[in-house]
Amino acid sequence: MLHYKDMKNWFFKAMVILAAALLLNGCGEYESSMDEETEGALVEQYGEPVVVELSKPGTLKSKLGYKEGQELPFLRVAGQMGAEDFAYLNTFSGRYGLKVIDLLDATIVAGDSAYLKNMDEDAYKITKDNVLGSYMFDGLSRLEKLYLPRNLTKIENSALYGRYNLDYVFMPQGVKEIGDYAFKGCSQLSSLVLPDSLEIIGYQPFSEGIKSIRIPRTVKELSDSGIGEIEDIYMEWTPEEVEKFQDVSLEWIRFEHNGNQSIMHFIRPTLHVPAEYIDAYKQAFRGSCKVVADADEE
Repeated sequence: MLHYKDMKNWFFKAMVILAAALLLNGCGEYESSMDEETEGALVEQYGEPVVVELSKPGTLKSKLGYKEGQELPFLRVAGQMGAEDFAYLNTFSGRYGLKVIDLLDATIVAGDSAYLKNMDEDAYKITKDNVLGSYMFDGLSRLEKLYLPRNLTKIENSALYGRYNLDYVFMPQGVKEIGDYAFKGCSQLSSLVLPDSLEIIGYQPFSEGIKSIRIPRTVKELSDSGIGEIEDIYMEWTPEEVEKFQDVSLEWIRFEHNGNQSIMHFIRPTLHVPAEYIDAYKQAFRGSCKVVADADEE
């Protein structure tokens, strides 16, 4: 018969063997929620990601431990991220060749320190829970692809302003607000899928490269002065719902330079709507756009 001490030793050894087996089989390791097809395409183009799991905010620098001269084209971060973590990312600039950031399984948490304090007093930015803050990736000039946290709820004014190499952004379901100029200056960003959770769209938030966009029916508020240089806008509200946009102008201005003279052209975008509601949209937007039936409805 086994004595208690022998049983205790046996149990301890069994647990050690089990833990080793799990480790060898990869069980317990972090697995990204990114789908396999997307993962495969990114790995083929940028190589395997460097994966960092954060048990608490402010530890990205110590966990990553990269040195000058090393390459880091693809970074994946999971866990809680605070101001110190984004401040560290903003020191990268052209270092490490960072082009892809996957934050799908990360969570932005509030903190007291600033992630950006190198501009002026108004740019002293601290993190807020589940909010992509203004100029949050200001130091990442080479960033091409960004996968935002799945639990994100808001994108603040100028969040990605001027990221001119950025050509793809994954915006998760759950985002309710996009602030003014959020994607302005992202000249390589030619398309953006807005989530069905979206409720507020600020003043001219989109990149100049985006010529077509579908605005979800959940949106309750558009900037009175329009959403930017969009040529084709798709909407699907009923006549009763579209009345809330009666004071919104979707018209925008294009400047043409002739020598020292600057000429303004007022551009009316094309608004694609359900065929039976064309008259209601014409009344609501009062000539600030051309209203046509959505071809997908026909």
